[in-house]
Amino acid sequence: MPNSRTGVLGLLIWSLTLFSCAAPSANQNAESGKDGFKVAYNQQKFSQADVFGILAANKGTGIFLAEFDQCTFTSNIRFGPLAHVFQSFAASCIFRNCTFEGDLEADMTFFQGQISFGKCRFKKNVNFQNAVFAGPAGFRECTFDGDAMFQNTVFWKENNWMGSHFYGVGLFQAARFMEKAQFGNVVFHANADFSLTRLEEGIAMEYARSEGRVDFTDARSMGLMSFRSSVLKQVNMSQIRSYGPVRFGQAEVADSIVKKGARFLGDLPEWPAKN
Repeated sequence: MPNSRTGVLGLLIWSLTLFSCAAPSANQNAESGKDGFKVAYNQQKFSQADVFGILAANKGTGIFLAEFDQCTFTSNIRFGPLAHVFQSFAASCIFRNCTFEGDLEADMTFFQGQISFGKCRFKKNVNFQNAVFAGPAGFRECTFDGDAMFQNTVFWKENNWMGSHFYGVGLFQAARFMEKAQFGNVVFHANADFSLTRLEEGIAMEYARSEGRVDFTDARSMGLMSFRSSVLKQVNMSQIRSYGPVRFGQAEVADSIVKKGARFLGDLPEWPAKN
């Protein structure tokens, strides 16, 4: 059985690509399908002991979808049993209106299915460094009280951060977005680092706000970079290579847009009036 360092979200998990689940309780529903079991939890609290009890009770039951509504996770959570070891996670997980009171750890994890967080609150740090999302990834209208760490993360399909608030640092250095990065209406209360990021279809950061620096140093964008109607403190585009249009129409940048060594190889950029 995993020790206390393993973290919590073995959470009905694990055996790398097999998942486990307890028998349905008053706040849990389960149904079977051709791919395994779908389980749903509502208004429950999970601690590390709860998670390991679920594992022990139903070892080897395959889960293809787990849904969590208004649940609270009271300890640190880890997707998978091992820290800092590349591993695969087969099931899809959907979290709605959940609260994570400890750290959420998922570094070096290959997510095969959908991973979605909607209107969730992360009270401490979130770590998805070196992770791969093969399916859709969503962090829509979430609140990140701590740092959000997505360095070297790969998003193969749609990703959605719209309406989220980042109170800690947003770290996306060297991340790769294969579809358009959707950051519309986000608020960065601290710095956001997109340096060395590769944006295969560009980025939509419209109606966004930042109280710190948004850094795209040495990033590469193949599609439209749109910052329309955003209110940003400072934007660093040093050494960027943009092969698609750059649009700042009706945006406000309080300090400046740093463009040292930048190359805009698509249409002529559209800058805010001040810049």
